Amino acid sequence: MENTEVVKVVKDCFKEAEEARRERMRLSKINRDASNNVQNFDHKQEGQSTEFLPRTNSAVQQFKAFIKRGLIQFGNWFDMEMPEDSPIDSEEARYILTEFLNTLPVSLFNQDSTTIAHVLSDGAEVGLLESLIIMKVHGFKRKKPQFNFEKGETETKLEPWSLAIDLIKPEDYYPDPTGRRLYEIHRVERDLVDVVRLADQGVYDKEVVADIVISMEKHDLESTQRKKELKQDEKPPQFRKKVVIDEFWGTIIKDGEVIHENIVCTIANDSYLIRKPTKNPFWHGGSPFVAGPLIRVPFSVWHKALADNFVPLNFAANEMFNLMLDGGLASVWGVSQVRPGYLEDARQVSNGIQQGMTLVVNDSA
Repeated sequence: MENTEVVKVVKDCFKEAEEARRERMRLSKINRDASNNVQNFDHKQEGQSTEFLPRTNSAVQQFKAFIKRGLIQFGNWFDMEMPEDSPIDSEEARYILTEFLNTLPVSLFNQDSTTIAHVLSDGAEVGLLESLIIMKVHGFKRKKPQFNFEKGETETKLEPWSLAIDLIKPEDYYPDPTGRRLYEIHRVERDLVDVVRLADQGVYDKEVVADIVISMEKHDLESTQRKKELKQDEKPPQFRKKVVIDEFWGTIIKDGEVIHENIVCTIANDSYLIRKPTKNPFWHGGSPFVAGPLIRVPFSVWHKALADNFVPLNFAANEMFNLMLDGGLASVWGVSQVRPGYLEDARQVSNGIQQGMTLVVNDSA
């Protein structure tokens, strides 16, 4: 297939997956807002209470703590069985895997370490609020500092392979909505400098990435020129340029025929094929994404979030609490009606009577 055809197929798959998950994304946003103590109070009048009871956030934090405690409080939380011809026994294998799980890199471009307990507890929060817990299991060579005693300085020569388990945001994950797992798309926004770095490492096509750099520079130049012609206030150029990356895993079909099976390719800014269809690089030949819900729904891809049940109750409790609070305040201030003829200026109450408000009356009152 031509590069433009591959880009078109990936974009069509993206649109199909995006449309199928629209309602799930709407509910997930409501649940995330509730966890951050945010509720839509547009229906309230000025002066009415808008307090939020942090019940959702408390439940989420307790659930995360429960998961983390199960991993770190009781010692070894998993065991391994090795075949008879293995060069190492099960205890040694478990120790090696434990070391990997306790020194997971934060991301491809962040060499700081985290632990599997943090990753799984954060995943529990995502599953609680947004239905799916999505993790990308892969690995890469990781630079680690080593102190050189002869030179008396720290060097970063070693690049040992490191296991990586990335927690993926559900809004960045676009699976096949039919459930047949024909494809999975991972959309992520990266800095242009990181894309260029990966191209230098051979992950992306250097020539295509160079075209992206030129096009972004040309766009910035044209934008600056238009602002000068329109005599608009010229803002300083953004030093941090962004590239939207769509990583496609699966099978490409055209006119009912399989063109590329079990491949990975990458599209940048919906236009540039920076990684041509390549055979799945993993030894197991499967997807690097592991996605699962806390509450399963038969025949569903996105399933259901536990928070879908209790967030509306949190909102209802907020409304009840605010009604009681407003009732208590109203009983203290005692303002319930007004006669405009008694007011020096009736416009004082044009927006209603707020609690604690002082009104200026005329001599006929």
